[in-house]
Amino acid sequence: MPSIPQVASCCFCLTTETGTKIIAWICTIIGAIDTVRALILLLAALGKIGQQGAAGNIFDAALLTAISAIFCILGLYLLFGVYKGNQAYVRFWVNAAGIYLIILIIIFILNIILFIFKSGSINIVDSLIFILLIGYFIIVVNSYLREQGNGVETF
Repeated sequence: MPSIPQVASCCFCLTTETGTKIIAWICTIIGAIDTVRALILLLAALGKIGQQGAAGNIFDAALLTAISAIFCILGLYLLFGVYKGNQAYVRFWVNAAGIYLIILIIIFILNIILFIFKSGSINIVDSLIFILLIGYFIIVVNSYLREQGNGVETF
């Protein structure tokens, strides 16, 4: 089974521990901001109950709220894992982020297929950058986890 690549530093200048802490804070803050934004959208959708298309808007807003809250909670797991030295939390984050990345890739492929067969627009560059960024986050955090687990030097 192929292994996740390992890096010696984050962004070529930070240790993997510092990079993991930055990633944890980014995930937590962005998750919290997105959760608040999604809650506002949900409240706006709930205010339009009875209008045409309101049920779809409520479902979309509720789904966005749930995903944003999960992203924030995962960021908190990573924060606690790094600052408390709990490798189980960090490992959980790596596994959950890997599942999230796979889901993002599947959605991206489905969006491209829909774009080909329907007239519409998709922002391919933004989606690719986000997928690559999440992938890099996973590589850095997994490298930190490996360094903590067995003390092996990286290349």
